[in-house]
Order: sequence, then structure tokens, then C-alpha cells
Amino acid sequence: LYAGALHDLSGALTVITGLAETLGIDLRAVNLGGPPVSPAVIRQTVDDIKNQAEMCVEITQRSMRQLRHRHAGDRCDARAVLEDVTQLLRLHRSAKGHQLHVKLPDEGVSLQANAADIFRVVVNIALNAFQSSSRPHRVDLESWMLREPLSFFVAAMPGEWNHWIRDGFENRPPCLAIAIRDDGPGIATEILPRLFNQVVTTKPEGEGTGLGLTVVRRTVNELGAALHVHSAE
Repeated sequence: LYAGALHDLSGALTVITGLAETLGIDLRAVNLGGPPVSPAVIRQTVDDIKNQAEMCVEITQRSMRQLRHRHAGDRCDARAVLEDVTQLLRLHRSAKGHQLHVKLPDEGVSLQANAADIFRVVVNIALNAFQSSSRPHRVDLESWMLREPLSFFVAAMPGEWNHWIRDGFENRPPCLAIAIRDDGPGIATEILPRLFNQVVTTKPEGEGTGLGLTVVRRTVNELGAALHVHSAE
């Protein structure tokens, strides 16, 4: 639990640090006689910092609720959560140089879930998609409603890997589907079996915790959701 909270706080604090650095650069440029910075730009940056700080508070409060087993019965607005996810991803340093394409549900969807739990799952997977390669590539975030029970059969071509995690998933529509796709290099074959069960990172030492997907698996199970991974090198 604490490892998951620290991992999530690290992501939000990374964004706060980047925004604060950008604001400092803008203001120093003005002090040195550079072009003026629009008050609207400064206000937006400050608002973004405030939003991320509030996310840190929510992460700590959620962790305390989980410790006390008092988080049952939470509901959230799916579109609002995914809009917050999109904002963080566009600001995150991992997204720089890459393309992000987003398609949110048209209708209002009330989920039987805590907003921070949905947020952490989608952000963790999306950041992995951005970090899959330093070469410019595309990441898609898409969401839609499922009105029929989900089929777990997925045809796989040779060299492809399909894996489902669906412990506790009751498969009773309507459900919300959220997909994160990227056209990066794919996941190395030797890593795939360990992906959600062990600490796994492909980043240089000191740059990644390797906890992201273990946090995702635990959260998905707690939500009563299902997770599908499809990859090909």
C-alpha cells in the first residue's frame, strides 16, 4: 500500500516540479528584460500546480481510507477523471516529443469506483506507453461503453502475447472500457510473464521503481475490474 502511494505521489510531484521550473524560467526571463508573460498563462500554470497538489492530498487520503477499509461505495464521474488524466499526461515530461490522442466517452458515466484509483491505473499504464521508447511515437487513450458482456477470446498472431487479469470481475454490463495503445517497440518476451507479479523495470538504475504495474494489478483487482494486455515486439 505504501509503495503504491509513494509511486503515485512521485508522478504528481514530477509534474509539480516541471511546472514550477517552467514558471520560474518565465519570470526570470521577464526580470532580465525579456518579453512579458501573459497573466492568463501564469494563472493557468499556478492552477495546474494547485490541481496536482490536490491530487497528492487525495492520494494520501485514499491510502488512509484503504488502511481503515472505508473506501467501499465510492462513485466518480468517468469523463472528469479521464480529463484530469489527459491534463497530467500532456504536462508530464515523459510525454515530451511524443503524440497523445484522446477520445473520451460522449455521455456522462458514473463509475462505482474511487476517482484516484481509476486515475492511478490509467496514468501508470499511459506513462509506460510514453516511456517505452525515447524515439517519437504515438499513444492513444480511448474510452467507450460496453453494453454486452465482454468476450475474453482474442485471436493472436504468431509472436503476439495476450494476457487477461480478471480475478473478481463479474462481467455484468454496462461497463466502461478504457484502452491505452502505443506504436512503440512492444514488450520484451522475457519480461512478459513477470509483468504484473514482480518488480520489473527497463529503465536505468535509479530512474524507475518497477512498481507501476504491480500497483495496477492490485488496484484493478480491488476495483473488481479486468485488465487485458496485448503486445508484439
